[in-house]
Amino acid sequence: SGYNADGDAGGGIFTAIAGDTTTLDNGGSVIVDGASQRWYRQTNGASYCAAWFGAVGNGVADDTAALNRALAACRLESVE
Repeated sequence: SGYNADGDAGGGIFTAIAGDTTTLDNGGSVIVDGASQRWYRQTNGASYCAAWFGAVGNGVADDTAALNRALAACRLESVE
């Protein structure tokens, strides 16, 4: 699985955190589903990857929004 296509490094394993009703969906490491459950990406200590947030990296697609989401998530992670 992937974010934009199978095998694009955007997929991953997520775990729902019961009781979390406030964390915002950041499009990569925290996903909020239609039932308002918060799903957290299991990173096992790995560095964040822009592909998790939808970056394509092909030199054609505009990855600005995906890179901004990834950077914002990294900033939040370093503060918490």
